[in-house]
Amino acid sequence: AIVGGEDSGSYEGALAVASTICNRADAGNWGGGHDPLEVAKAPHQFVAYNGDLYNQYIDNPSSMPDYVIQATKDALSGTRNTTADSFRSFEKSDKLCAQIGTNGNYYFQA
Repeated sequence: AIVGGEDSGSYEGALAVASTICNRADAGNWGGGHDPLEVAKAPHQFVAYNGDLYNQYIDNPSSMPDYVIQATKDALSGTRNTTADSFRSFEKSDKLCAQIGTNGNYYFQA
C-alpha cells in the first residue's frame, strides 16, 4: 500500500519505490533495521505511510493496481531498478541525484 501511494502511476515507479525500501533494509541503518515493512513504516520516512495516503489501498485492497503488487514482489525477490536509498517525489533535490526516474521522482544516495 505504501508503494502504491508513492509510485507515480507506473510499474517502473513502483519498482523504484520498492527498491528504495529494500535498499534501506539491506543497509540496515535506516529506521526499521533489516525488515522492509518496518523500514517503510518508520517515522518520517515515506509520505504515503506517515501522511495516510496508503489508506486508500488498506481500506479498499481491490483498488491496488496489479503492477504495484508485481513490483513489490519483484523487489522483495531481489529485482531492483535503482541503487538509491532515498528519493523526493516530483521535487528537485539539492543533493546529487543518482537517478531521475521516468516517473518524475528524483532518487539519490543519502
